[in-house]
Amino acid sequence: MVDGFADALATGYASRAAAKMGLPQHDKPLATRWLTLLAAAGADWTNAWRSLSSVTTAGVDAGANPPADLAAALARAPPVAGDRSAPVTWEAAGVPEGVRADAAAWLADYRAALVAAGAADAARSAAQDSVNPAVVPRNHLLQAAIDGASTGDLDELNALLGALAVPFEPPPPALARLRVPAPRAPRRGVELLSCSS
Repeated sequence: MVDGFADALATGYASRAAAKMGLPQHDKPLATRWLTLLAAAGADWTNAWRSLSSVTTAGVDAGANPPADLAAALARAPPVAGDRSAPVTWEAAGVPEGVRADAAAWLADYRAALVAAGAADAARSAAQDSVNPAVVPRNHLLQAAIDGASTGDLDELNALLGALAVPFEPPPPALARLRVPAPRAPRRGVELLSCSS
């Protein structure tokens, strides 16, 4: 069993990565560039992976501007309310200048891979949204729930539990805060925790 673990892990990872990217099979170079781009931009990974479903191919040339949701994710901004696929410029979205060229090149290659895969945008997008959660239990959200509960206010806890019960569904607009990335400057004891905490 131990001897087959590495192969099973690699196969499982490749399958999951392909589904998250909306591709029929794992494209390791494209996925590696995506992960490098996320790290360089300091992007929120949950929102960035989820934003991939906002990329359209129908009627869009490969060099077109990015969809608003993808640009927001790379700018570490909250997800877009409204038309997630509306084109914006990298600059207007606040994507760090040092990653814009790489982001544009990656997006062109990603759109080309999606076109080659041949799936309709709507079907692919729905499939991606079924494997890329909209809501995860972020430390700053958990801390807000703990802080509220310690004073007898269970509203944040109940909101978070409700959203986590259906993590692949975006929360209603009144709870959009549940998708806001953690602060860029992590707080000790909230975003910076040791495993023994």
